[in-house]
Amino acid sequence: MEILENLDLLSVSITTAATLVLGFTIYFSNTKSVTNFTFLIFAVITAMWSMANYFHHTINSVPIAFALIKFVIFLGVWHAFTFFQLFFVFPKENVTFPKNYKYLIIPIVSVASIINLTPLVFKGVAEVIDGRISKIENGPAIALFGLLIVSFIVSGVFLLIKRIITSQGRLKKQFQTILYGVILTFILILTFNFILPAFFNNPSFIPLSSIFIFPFIVFTSYSILKHKFFNIKVAGISLLVFALSIVAFGEVIFARELFLIVYRSSVFVLILIFGILLIKGVMREVSLREQLQEANKAQENLINFITHQIKGFLTKSRNIFAEMMEGTFGPISGDIKNIAEQGLKINTDGVNTVQTILNAANIRTGKLSYNMAPIDLRDIIQKSFEKNRKSAESKGLDFVLNIGESSEYKIKGDENQLSEAFSNLIDNSIKYTPRGQVKVSLVKSDSAIKFSIKDTGIGIAPEDKSKLFTEGGRAKNALEVNVDSTGFGLYIVKNIIEAHNGRVWVESEGEGKGSEFIAELPYKDS
Repeated sequence: MEILENLDLLSVSITTAATLVLGFTIYFSNTKSVTNFTFLIFAVITAMWSMANYFHHTINSVPIAFALIKFVIFLGVWHAFTFFQLFFVFPKENVTFPKNYKYLIIPIVSVASIINLTPLVFKGVAEVIDGRISKIENGPAIALFGLLIVSFIVSGVFLLIKRIITSQGRLKKQFQTILYGVILTFILILTFNFILPAFFNNPSFIPLSSIFIFPFIVFTSYSILKHKFFNIKVAGISLLVFALSIVAFGEVIFARELFLIVYRSSVFVLILIFGILLIKGVMREVSLREQLQEANKAQENLINFITHQIKGFLTKSRNIFAEMMEGTFGPISGDIKNIAEQGLKINTDGVNTVQTILNAANIRTGKLSYNMAPIDLRDIIQKSFEKNRKSAESKGLDFVLNIGESSEYKIKGDENQLSEAFSNLIDNSIKYTPRGQVKVSLVKSDSAIKFSIKDTGIGIAPEDKSKLFTEGGRAKNALEVNVDSTGFGLYIVKNIIEAHNGRVWVESEGEGKGSEFIAELPYKDS
């Protein structure tokens, strides 16, 4: 029998702990929401009411049990009131309460709850069996208590049904979910707290009323959280806190010595308090992360907008210079032609820089798309080489192309994206090679096609290699040679090559000793 009582207490404690964890989790998910705050108050009152209801039925001390009975009905009024208010405010974040709500209903609830502590509701104990109260002598105000409880519950259910009828879409489903919880709770209470005691003389389930209310708590929690972001980390922390609190309370109910009971009860309370504070901290972290993500998204949208606008202006300006050089506006002098040529180059570099920034942003957000088709890498490398020939020759570099004798350089890939990647690598080597040679090679091995570009340029320090292919990564001496470096070029190259199941890396013996960038692409998917 003692074991069964312990299990009864454990089941009530589990329900109580879960109610508190759910209440605080929902509240911390949006502390500004009046709905979430009301649910928290309802959950806290439910937890207090549950434990008081259990102990007043099971404790052997008549004075303490009688005091607990008064406390139960004191909380009962507020319990019914918060039940009603939950449906009055749900699912709004802000509500302006009418004057009669503030100055009439709340004062009535306050006065009624205080009256419940006086002999006007319960005069005294009428009967005691086996050291426990079996019958209470009611006072004249018991009817007020009953009327108030029934009024709030009926009004709350009426509001819920009305919202279901008048709502549509997602909101309607939220209200329907809560209604399922209300129906299940009422069925359990009607069965175990009324039918069994009244018709089968079995009141043993009355102390477990908190278990019967729990379905409403669960369904309402689910309804509040279902259609909103709920971080899995928060869910995990909430479950951990719940599990630890139950383990701690399990130690309490099976303790026999007073010292152990007090000690383990303190541990249980501390776990629950610190667990709730931990949930609050995790919620704050999730909220800050959401705000940061929103800020980053807004920043990315702004960057995209600005760069698209700038790219449009630069493209128009570049076209004007190109048309001037082609004679669209008539013959021009040699000096004007040189200026137009410089303007065309500057604008082309500007368009390329803006496109690089856009591509980096698209890679970060997963928006860079690939049009995979059979392509010949030999053609891509030759075109990229020719595209950069003039730039290399203008610096007096020995610019060499070496393509192996294999006749098959076909793979499956995106021609435009790979052209950009290889042109970027070639352009980089030219920019960072003040004098000497830039050698571009393409060879085929047993398993891959290997592209490499070797130069006699400024080289790369060992500590810089790891950051070259990262977003915004540059060698420490990069800006000394190329003041226009964005730090995104190699980051884009790496993502394009890896999107084709390849890999890219750099080899260098150190600063001033040149470098070699190598990219390998498999041809088996061709």
